[in-house]
Amino acid sequence: MSSEEQTYAATNGWTILRAGVSAASNLEIPTVRTEVSSTAGPIRLAVGPSGEPRVLLPLADRDHVRAIVEAPSLRIVVTHLTQGGKQLRFLDIMCTAKHLEGAFADVVNAILVRVEQGLSSLEAAWTTMEDFRSLLLEQANTGPTIERIAGLAGELLILNRLIDQSSAAWRAWRGPAGDRHDFRSGSVSLEVKTTLKQGKSTIVVHGLNQLEPNTGGSLYLSHLTLEPSAGGLLSIGALAHRALSRVDDRSQLQATLADAGCQDPGSPQWNRQQFNLEAEAFYEVGDEFPRLVPASLLGGKAPIGVSTVAYNVDLATASSCLRDQVRQRSIEDELVKCL
Repeated sequence: MSSEEQTYAATNGWTILRAGVSAASNLEIPTVRTEVSSTAGPIRLAVGPSGEPRVLLPLADRDHVRAIVEAPSLRIVVTHLTQGGKQLRFLDIMCTAKHLEGAFADVVNAILVRVEQGLSSLEAAWTTMEDFRSLLLEQANTGPTIERIAGLAGELLILNRLIDQSSAAWRAWRGPAGDRHDFRSGSVSLEVKTTLKQGKSTIVVHGLNQLEPNTGGSLYLSHLTLEPSAGGLLSIGALAHRALSRVDDRSQLQATLADAGCQDPGSPQWNRQQFNLEAEAFYEVGDEFPRLVPASLLGGKAPIGVSTVAYNVDLATASSCLRDQVRQRSIEDELVKCL
């Protein structure tokens, strides 16, 4: 495959994943397998919680990961994923700057070429990062948007509620690792949607699978309305600190926060806005709920050429799916009892 074809294949792979399509691989998150393999296994493409492009480079048992390069536009971590009962390690590189996605595709292409030439995943990544260092050191602009801060605050609010019941509840927070739903345990999944304006009932849904339950499971949706307020009770720093102080594995929750794009919950960028909880509604997502899922489309998938599916849902049309607080608490109980 030529370098141009590889760059196109990477970009196309991320597009496919954002549309909610991936080949079965028995891994914990959706991936697309590239045509290039290292001695440790095939290199895969994935996307982050907000659709960020990622590449997963398999690591051998002997591989010791060192710091490759510090860049505001990249998140570089070691990710552990299970396949067929076996735990695999990957060097997980994600581009966090949307305007650098094209350049990141070139970086991934260069890594693939070097692996094809016989380098290990680590060596290919190391040499490529050095070559692209000046580009990757570009600042990824001013930090997270208010909407993104509110979204993380909403998930941390739910997480803390679950931790009230179990110190292991952080394990149910699966969205940052690429799961289709924000929280999942056993057969129960919970999606969290946060809006910033009182009375606003429209949410944005990303992908055809976000409002589809896992096979044999059930899906619920928490809609939180957060009111921006200077000195409000809810902030990323306060919510994260409360969660970290009560979980049974602080380092793993810190890693999950990093997967969500928040390496430093106490940073000024993530705490430039505080909120108060103004309203909360809880829905059961089933056949009556207004949504787009693969079964809604001819052939069960988006037409060729259609990608990055996103759509709005007016929750005012989902009143028949509202469930009361008793049902909400019972579902939260279900999320933690299997951990």
